[in-house]
Amino acid sequence: MTRKMVIKNAVVILSGIISYACTTSSTAKTKEQTQKSFEYIMKDQNHYNSVLMKYSNFKKTSQDNVKLQIDFSNKNFSTLKNKYELDKIAGNSDDLSKALKILFWLCEHTYHNGAYTNHVPPNALDLLEFSFDKGENGGINCKNLAYILTECLLSIGLPARTVFIYPFSYEDLDNHVVTHVYIKSIDKWIMLDPTWCGYFSDEDGNILNLIEMRNMFANNSDIYINDAFSYNGKKLAENTEQVQWYKRYMAKNTFYFNISEISTYGQDNTGRDLYVCPLNFDVVENTKRNLEYRLEWIRAEEHHYDEPAMKETIKELKEYFTKAIEELSNLPPLYLSPEKLLASP
Repeated sequence: MTRKMVIKNAVVILSGIISYACTTSSTAKTKEQTQKSFEYIMKDQNHYNSVLMKYSNFKKTSQDNVKLQIDFSNKNFSTLKNKYELDKIAGNSDDLSKALKILFWLCEHTYHNGAYTNHVPPNALDLLEFSFDKGENGGINCKNLAYILTECLLSIGLPARTVFIYPFSYEDLDNHVVTHVYIKSIDKWIMLDPTWCGYFSDEDGNILNLIEMRNMFANNSDIYINDAFSYNGKKLAENTEQVQWYKRYMAKNTFYFNISEISTYGQDNTGRDLYVCPLNFDVVENTKRNLEYRLEWIRAEEHHYDEPAMKETIKELKEYFTKAIEELSNLPPLYLSPEKLLASP
């Protein structure tokens, strides 16, 4: 089990417990009370910017044999492209325009649901079959929205990767997932967020990648959201409060990054996990403390649930977290420098 899978499974299982307990347990707390115990608390922008500035230097690539790969060869890409007429949607213009059109198309036809249980196989064809034009009933989380966007971009020949973006605090039970796509005409990677139909630009209108975003947050530089910024169809670019919240949220979650060594169709288990991580930050220790924090949360909440099925689920969950914590020492992380992350594919 990789470290990414440990964290991913932890979020899924805990989300499931909240959902189950709120709907089935006669002695459980109210939904609002239960969720309040689980949610993270956003701090002010300066707090996150200061943390990023303090940890502004990064570890170097840890092994010479680490080589990022973009695989366009999977036959499912052709099926995906043809079924959803992605070439037609992307049009015949430059790569940047194609990437943005695919982003806007995906946001128009899918719905975000953070409590989605990851029960659909993590590939674009299965996920779109479940979610496309299904509204709230087909809502999926940020990870799977990013998987779809990445694979749609790959299907039309644009190099793309799914990037897990993480906060500094081990007490933060939230992270986010976005897509990086390489735009040949400007020779750079850019970040696209299908959850918020969003991306950031500098004052000259240049669309930013994750490292540029992180540096601009760290330096308190002005950073601008796109006009199509929205959430589940609701336009938000003119909502100053929401834009500022999103900036804080992204500053919170750009402390370190995780990608798979190979980007292709069905991305959940593709190559080794690679971490773009600040110096003097221990990913193993941070993950261990995060899992311990989640385990403490479960123990503190379990007395609220008295149904046999729920008790058994909680027992299995505690065993899962305990084992995961023990296994972390056997999962030495592989690091990737920012320069390698942003190198031309």
